[in-house]
Amino acid sequence: MDQCNPKCLHKEPAGFRRFELNGGMMACLPFENKESILSHYHAVAWIDHSQALVMHISPDDVEKSIVHPGRPHQQLHARAGHLGSGRAPEDTDYYHRVAEALTGAEEILIVGPAQAKLQLMKHLHAHHTALVDKVIGLETVDHPSDGQLVAYARKYFKAKDQMLQS
Repeated sequence: MDQCNPKCLHKEPAGFRRFELNGGMMACLPFENKESILSHYHAVAWIDHSQALVMHISPDDVEKSIVHPGRPHQQLHARAGHLGSGRAPEDTDYYHRVAEALTGAEEILIVGPAQAKLQLMKHLHAHHTALVDKVIGLETVDHPSDGQLVAYARKYFKAKDQMLQS
C-alpha cells in the first residue's frame, strides 16, 4: 500500500484509487480492496481541474476517494494574432478515472466551481453512457470542506427523494 501526505499530488497507478485513512493519511489501494463502496446508493463528485473528490454516501458512512489529473492544469489565454483556442486540451484520462470512481452508485450528484463539471458530463455522454442516467443533478458549488460537501449532498438527495414521493 502506497501511503502519502494528504496534500500529495502524485498520480495513482492504473487500477488504484486514493482513499483517506484514519489520521488523514492517504493511501492508493487497488479498486478491488474497497468493495464496500459498491454498497452505497448515492455518490457526489466535487470536481475542478486540479482534483476530484468522489464520495459514496450511505446514511451512516462515507467512502472518499481523490482523483488527480495526469498533468497539472494550465490556465491559457487567447491572444490576438495567435492561432489556437487558448484552451488546454481535455485530460480524458482524468475524466475517465473520475467516472470509474463513480461506479457502483445509483444516483450521482456532480458539483464544482467552474467548467470541469460540465466537461465531466460531456465525457460521460461520450464514453460512459451507463452513468449518464444516474446523474440526477449538476450544481455549482465553490470549495466546501468534506463535511460541508457530504451535508450538501445528503440534503440534495433527501429533497429529491421527497419530491418523488409527493
